[in-house]
Amino acid sequence: MRAQLDAWTYLEPDGRFRFEVVCADGSSMIRKRVLVAALEAEQESRSRGEMAQAALTRDNYDFMAVTTPGTDLEPLRLLPRRKSRMLVDGSIYVRRGTADLVLVEGRLSRTPSWWTRRVDIVRRYARVAGVRVPIEMTSTADVRVVGASTFSMTYDYHAINGVTVADAPSAGCELPAAGSLTMAGTESR
Repeated sequence: MRAQLDAWTYLEPDGRFRFEVVCADGSSMIRKRVLVAALEAEQESRSRGEMAQAALTRDNYDFMAVTTPGTDLEPLRLLPRRKSRMLVDGSIYVRRGTADLVLVEGRLSRTPSWWTRRVDIVRRYARVAGVRVPIEMTSTADVRVVGASTFSMTYDYHAINGVTVADAPSAGCELPAAGSLTMAGTESR
């Protein structure tokens, strides 16, 4: 089964997260139980103040340097300080010289449910309008009975901190590749 969804998302200066679904296609069950559920889970996590539990900080992770000469990216090993469905056991990659976060990849240190045996995550980041923001997230899960399940999300920004992004997406509805969630919206940091 496949589904796709476009949503405008908003991260308000006070930390409130809200969303508006503008386009949807495919399996209504997948849209409701996976795609909209992902947006609702982020909304709930933010409203409960749980986002700090997932932050790349020393409270949540031990960091170990890994030497890889000849590349502009510096890998750091991420070692979660506790088992959590919000923490990744893996690596981050930052730009040499600037320490700008580019990539986080690894496996959730605790699976979200009994039904899910393993969840591998890749998150990509870039600077947009001078602010480091997520631009893509992909996960692959091994789900009991169902097998491999893939979820991908791309972010296009309309405005960041009240500043309109030069290549902001239009309000139109262009659906992405099957199985993905595109989030276009405004974000304040």
